[in-house]
Amino acid sequence: MTTKKKLEMLMKSHGFELERKSKHLVWRHHQTGAMVTTSATTSDEKRFLKNVERDIRKVTLAAA
Repeated sequence: MTTKKKLEMLMKSHGFELERKSKHLVWRHHQTGAMVTTSATTSDEKRFLKNVERDIRKVTLAAA
């Protein structure tokens, strides 16, 4: 499975939808409107996904 597909699954499982994309991907939570920005490309898949999970926790705690 590609990193992009893993990222899409991770974001959808946490309630985020892709709002726009360019050099970065901007995700918006469908209920709270919280936003997470990720890079469109990555060099280190494992660290990248862990960092995205950390960012999700930060914005969901701040929105709560």
